[in-house]
Amino acid sequence: MRGTVAGAIRVLCCSRTRARVSLGRSRSQEVTDAFEISYRELKSQMLDHQQSFFRAVEDSENRFNDAIVNIAEQWVKQAQEGNLDAVSDELAAVRVSCVFLSWCL
Repeated sequence: MRGTVAGAIRVLCCSRTRARVSLGRSRSQEVTDAFEISYRELKSQMLDHQQSFFRAVEDSENRFNDAIVNIAEQWVKQAQEGNLDAVSDELAAVRVSCVFLSWCL
């Protein structure tokens, strides 16, 4: 009888341990799944932010290039009309701005 009680206690202890281990695995799997879901959502949001940021940078670059081309075309037109004084004054102002910007950087 003694062996039967000890055996029953061993079985009971082992089944509780197995239950705790299996509960631990399922809980850790739940935590892992929750982490992976949150991570995917955050990653998707960050990719969206990165794309919108770089699209904005690209748009700014295009507007800047268009403005430079327009200014250059105006200067060429003014130079062709013989208004070189206005062009040289504007170029001097641009040069001063560039020197100032390079000094600030």
